Amino acid sequence: MNTPCGIIQDLLPLYHDNVCGAESRVLVEEHLKACLSCKATLDTISEELARPVYTADETKLIKSMRVIARRVRTKSFLIGVILTCLLCSVLYIGYLGLIRWNFNPVPVSLLQVSDVSQLADGRIVYHLSVNDNKDISFFRFTTDWSGSRYATPFRNVIEEKQQPDAVSLFNNYYLMDIGDANACYVGPEGNGILIWKSGMKLPAASTELEKLFSTPQNGESIGKG
Repeated sequence: MNTPCGIIQDLLPLYHDNVCGAESRVLVEEHLKACLSCKATLDTISEELARPVYTADETKLIKSMRVIARRVRTKSFLIGVILTCLLCSVLYIGYLGLIRWNFNPVPVSLLQVSDVSQLADGRIVYHLSVNDNKDISFFRFTTDWSGSRYATPFRNVIEEKQQPDAVSLFNNYYLMDIGDANACYVGPEGNGILIWKSGMKLPAASTELEKLFSTPQNGESIGKG
């Protein structure tokens, strides 16, 4: 007997919930074997009944929780970005402190001064080399209470070997302006190498050095070497 689809579809909810009679169940199952449409309807009923049903308050609560979750994720992301930036800043400042800002004077035991002479304009020119062949970063010029002037070479705490073909500061000619000083030293205050003092006669600089330092310098800038 071919039962109409309309009757079977009326029975499908009862069949799904297993509350229909035995005869009705047999009838529905026999029909489903041959009717794809009613079988699809049963599948739809199963899917819809499997979905959770929320009350209005529950739906509102779920939406609120989703908004909070999104805010938490956004806040966590922003905190992560800020912490990453702070960490990068600390590392960069540490790098600058170690590489760029932290310098030590070159020990006087490594300094070798030679070929000290005086230019026609009164400035002192001398050749400086560093025995360990590690480069110099800069010079600091100071004058102590007695009027002695010091040219102290400094280098980074992380010392770098000078490359053979690079412009070197550790093996070069340098200038020192006497000014009103009564003595001039190369090296740290109180422990420098004397290159001139009041009353000392220095040999005249060579023609090559006069030409080399013929361009006016600002203060005690480094000559070309």
